[in-house]
Amino acid sequence: LGLKWGEAGAISGTFESSQQTLTPAGLLTIALGLGVEPVGVELVLYCAVAQGGYSVGDRVLVTNNSSNGGNMRSPSVTINSTNVVVRYASGAPLWQLTNKSTGGQLDITSSSWRLIVKAWG
Repeated sequence: LGLKWGEAGAISGTFESSQQTLTPAGLLTIALGLGVEPVGVELVLYCAVAQGGYSVGDRVLVTNNSSNGGNMRSPSVTINSTNVVVRYASGAPLWQLTNKSTGGQLDITSSSWRLIVKAWG
């Protein structure tokens, strides 16, 4: 049997990437350096230019499950023991958030946000 979450030795390391540019149809290959395949990965949007009630420095935990009028606009995320690979969808917006001020839909402006990838394994 394998280790369960929280048991000694279950997590051998953590990783947080630098801020990555959001580019429609772009490809990111982020080297992890964990030595093992991650057991978890988080995508975090970092607000670089205030938009939709968010202030510079705000971090928003996101999934790769967002839509734009019924069309999926989310990156594919592939993981292995070496890399996290993110492929952005073509077109815009790359993500939709909830407007922090109004609660309405916010189609983010790619140049106003950065992606941070976190992983642990």
